Amino acid sequence: MAKFQEGNSGRPKGSQNKKTQKDKERINKVLRELDKTIIKDLKNLSSKSRVTLWLSLQAYVLAKPKPIEDKEEEENKDIEIVLINADGSRGNWADRKKD
Repeated sequence: MAKFQEGNSGRPKGSQNKKTQKDKERINKVLRELDKTIIKDLKNLSSKSRVTLWLSLQAYVLAKPKPIEDKEEEENKDIEIVLINADGSRGNWADRKKD
């Protein structure tokens, strides 16, 4: 392979090679053809398939909510365990009968 001539830096930044351009053109042609029939094809899908497709496309449209993390609130939570006796009265863990 021959080296570049002095002052020739090669392909300009951001330009695509010929194969990439041809591949994109081919894909765009297929997409244009599919655009013509997509509504009819969607109507012919089963209800289950339409819902599955709808759910999978939502990931591209809606932002995913961030989980709310409030560690301070979690650390300050007190847990109360209340025992209910067979007669319906409230019991105390310390007063329970040991078997």
